Amino acid sequence: MGKHGPAIIRAMRRSKIEKGCWIYLGATNRGGYGHIGGRGSRTALVHRISYETFRGPIPQGMYVCHRCDNPPCFNPIHLFLGTALDNNRDSITKGRQRKKVVGNCVKCGCDYDSSTRGCIGCYERHKRRRLAPHAREVLS
Repeated sequence: MGKHGPAIIRAMRRSKIEKGCWIYLGATNRGGYGHIGGRGSRTALVHRISYETFRGPIPQGMYVCHRCDNPPCFNPIHLFLGTALDNNRDSITKGRQRKKVVGNCVKCGCDYDSSTRGCIGCYERHKRRRLAPHAREVLS
């Protein structure tokens, strides 16, 4: 059963099957992904444990992605390996990417875009103020 044998058995005991998904009912992180801990060890994500137990090792740097887009699901049939880019593309094609908020900055009134995490004008002014003392030192 591999290195995660006892953990996957505990996960199976704390799950229910819903529309083909194996839903983990134990502890979850902020993203809704199930995590389980061993005695004296760090916690591990249940879907990664499931992938390793039923499908094989996860190469370093690879993500375990969900075909079903259900974070607590750990059904190995619903899981596939991908890079960060693959995961982002999957998110975009399925309409799960972060929503872009456009409006006006409360500080200066210029355009605000959440995809850039704030007002570009305020960011540029902040950067110039922060770098100004260093520029004076270099020029002196």
